[in-house]
Amino acid sequence: MNGPQLEGGYTRIANEILERISTMPLNGTQFRILMVIWRYTYGFNRKEHELSQNFIAEASSLSERQVRRELKRLVEMKIINVVKEATFSSARVLAFNKYFDTWRINQTTEDKLDHSTEDKLDHSPPDGLDPQERQYKDNIKDSTTPLPPPEENCGGGDFENNEEEPDEPKEIGEVYDFYQNNFGTISPFIAQKIGDMVDAIGPAMVVEAMKIAITNGARRLNYVEAIIERWVATNIRSPADIVQDEERHKQNTKNSDLDSFRNAKNISKPPDIKKLEEQFREVLG
Repeated sequence: MNGPQLEGGYTRIANEILERISTMPLNGTQFRILMVIWRYTYGFNRKEHELSQNFIAEASSLSERQVRRELKRLVEMKIINVVKEATFSSARVLAFNKYFDTWRINQTTEDKLDHSTEDKLDHSPPDGLDPQERQYKDNIKDSTTPLPPPEENCGGGDFENNEEEPDEPKEIGEVYDFYQNNFGTISPFIAQKIGDMVDAIGPAMVVEAMKIAITNGARRLNYVEAIIERWVATNIRSPADIVQDEERHKQNTKNSDLDSFRNAKNISKPPDIKKLEEQFREVLG
């Protein structure tokens, strides 16, 4: 049995980049994100590509929260450039910044290590490990142990509100599972589309849109996209907003029916034909 072969595809990266990256104080999560970005840019002989946070999470077997946090830091460090911001129909366009002289490693990583709850360095008494070994050990722990709940994960290094409803889907994997169980097989194209929708409105709302599509007998992804596009346009962001929107729709329909009934009552009765004939005869004499 042959192992992986170059004929099956390979990623061209300059040795100088690899040598410089290997000296950077990046954590394990950041390295994995970087590998995915390289794979889907340089691996396809392109400098940039649309990559949603959810797609990166699936490709790297990381949680969305880890990808969101560490990708933000890679952007702050100027290692990753955001070429184009995400829209409803497309993910952010990301690119690796090969000009390492412009990277902001020291300032950014020191700030994060000083203030972040999950990534701060161990300042306990020496345990026989040099700083690099201890950092590597901490990185492995960070990538294999569960993340603390949101209230414990609110140090200065976290810049997003990660609070989520306990009964709602928290990861895109749950959205993929729901799609596969109710719609069909997920192709890479569909996975990217679902990732874009989740980026636009969140996993729980994507599942809600899929449920509505099932109820209406329209198990099609473009139908789900149309629902989400309307929600985004009307600022519907939660299941509670959906309920309120349905109540408003019912009330508007009720008012419209009532107006139609009132207008129908006000329509004058048709003229009496016999009476008109008599009046006509009188005029003719």
